[in-house]
Amino acid sequence: MPRRRNERQQEKEAFLQQNPELITYTTRIEVEDSVGGEDDIDVVASVNGGPFNEVFVNDDISTPNFILADSINGPGFFISSSEVVGNAPGPGGQLFEIRTQAQISVNENGFGVVGEDDPFLGGEDLFNGEDLFNGEDLFIGEDLGEDIPEFEEGADTIDEGEVFSVDVLPNIKQMAFDGEDNGEDDEGGVSFGIDFTASGRGSVEITLFELGLGKELFPTAHTETFDIPFGTQPGDVLSFEVDLPDDGVFRTAEVTTTGGASISVVGIDLETNFDGGGIPL
Repeated sequence: MPRRRNERQQEKEAFLQQNPELITYTTRIEVEDSVGGEDDIDVVASVNGGPFNEVFVNDDISTPNFILADSINGPGFFISSSEVVGNAPGPGGQLFEIRTQAQISVNENGFGVVGEDDPFLGGEDLFNGEDLFNGEDLFIGEDLGEDIPEFEEGADTIDEGEVFSVDVLPNIKQMAFDGEDNGEDDEGGVSFGIDFTASGRGSVEITLFELGLGKELFPTAHTETFDIPFGTQPGDVLSFEVDLPDDGVFRTAEVTTTGGASISVVGIDLETNFDGGGIPL
């Protein structure tokens, strides 16, 4: 654990000892390539320091070496991604971003976002709906040979204009049945952090939204920025953690980059004031 992350953890433990009524729960999310003795890529989560279990990955493409997913569901969280394609005026002249759905890439390097400019599965052809492979054969595990899509540089990173989102979902099982978020407004995330590798010069931004976009058009947000240190080498693991000020809670955390930085998220630390449950969906 990096030194500053360790210091923050000690500070939180000391605070909770002085305020035992403020119980929090921690979830660690990672990519695992050897679950159950199989050499496959999976997404796993650990709740409150317990064992890592696989979580549900809504995959579009799944091979032994990488996954291309629309979303990832786990105990108390939902991961998705998008790409910013422009801006439009909103109420009072305020600009808001126009986004299109992107896909999450999962491989041994961690989590990334596949945008239109990434040279993945033929790049542009993927987003024009071209049938680049026989999907049925891919899912039943037949030997596809040259038909297996290639995982190229850029597909495993979050680049400028790409958004990696983690929604915090109290009462997630009930939500799955009726399509509504039944969590109380005082339930949510209290801390969000990532471990990541980086290339290029620039910054990583984490933005925490206090309410989901379905509850108000412009939810209250808190943003902090981490500058990639000079001299960072490929494979160096960096850490960035953000808390809401004034003891607030958040429902969505977004990770973006600016200034030419590219990152791969190797681990996610989510702290909540509710128990997301120890059994993944």
